[in-house]
Amino acid sequence: MWPQDNQIGDRYGAALSVNADVILVGSLFTFTPGHPLGAAYVFRWNGSAWQFEQKLVSPDGPVGVYIGFGQSVAIHGDEAIVGAPNELQGGAAYVFRRANGVWSFHEKLEAPASQSGERFGSRIAIDNDRLLIADYSRRSGSVSIGAVFLYLRYGDSWILEQEYRPWTSQSFLWSGTSLALAGPEFWVGARNDNGAGIGAGSAYLLVNQFDCNNNNLPDECEPDCNGNAIPDVCERLGDLNGDGFVDVDDMPAMIELLLALSSDCWHLGDLDQNGIVDGDDIAPFLGALSQQ
Repeated sequence: MWPQDNQIGDRYGAALSVNADVILVGSLFTFTPGHPLGAAYVFRWNGSAWQFEQKLVSPDGPVGVYIGFGQSVAIHGDEAIVGAPNELQGGAAYVFRRANGVWSFHEKLEAPASQSGERFGSRIAIDNDRLLIADYSRRSGSVSIGAVFLYLRYGDSWILEQEYRPWTSQSFLWSGTSLALAGPEFWVGARNDNGAGIGAGSAYLLVNQFDCNNNNLPDECEPDCNGNAIPDVCERLGDLNGDGFVDVDDMPAMIELLLALSSDCWHLGDLDQNGIVDGDDIAPFLGALSQQ
C-alpha cells in the first residue's frame, strides 16, 4: 500500500496508526512544494480494499526542511495527530480534523517552556478524549531525561492536563519512548532505564485520577450518561453522541429530545440551560454546528 507520490528515500511507513476502517501512515522525507519535508497519508477501507483518502502536510515551518513530520502518528475517528519532533522550537504535534470528507489542519500543540533540541512529538497515543505526547529529550536542568504530556479534550481543543517526568535524573532515560493508553492508565517504555542493570530497560505504568471539574471526586465516580468517560457536568453542550464535537451526527438525538422521543443525556440538549429541551435550544444548537 503506497501513495502515488512515493519516492526513493521518503521513509514512508515510519509510523502507523489504525482505528476501525482508517489507517494513518507517516512518511519522513516526502517533498511537497511550499511545505517542510514529511507527510502523513490517510487510507480508508471501502469494503474490499484500502483506498487512499488524503495526504496531510505541515501547515507551517521552513520549506523543504526536515522537521520530523510523520515520525509519530495517531488517529481516532475523524481526528488525526502527526508528530514533528524536529520542529525548530523543540518539537510539535499537529491536529487535523475531518469534516464533510475533507481533512483540515485544526491546531498545533507544543510543550510549555520548550527548548531547541527537545523532541516533543516523538511518540503519540490517543484514546477517545485523552491524548499522550512524548518528548524523549525533555530537559531537567542540563540533563535530557524525557517526559510525557497528557492532554484532555475540552470542547473543541486539547488542553494540557499534566506533564510526567521520570523519577530519576538518568540522562535519556526515555529515549526511544513507546506509549500505550487505555482510559486512566497508560504505559511508558523506558528502554534506557538502568535500574535493573545497564541498558536493561523498563516500562512504567502511570495512573491519572481525572477530575475535570475540580470537585475532588474522580471522574469515573461522576454520572456519565453516554459512557464516554467524561462526566456529564464536563460534557460539551450539544454533543449528544459523546464524540467531542457538536456536528451533524448529533442532529438525530437532538430531534428526538425536541419531540420527547428520548430523555437520554437530555441536559446536553439544553443549550440555553433553562432546565428543559425546547424550541429555544434550536438556535444555539445550530450556532454550535456552524462553528465546526
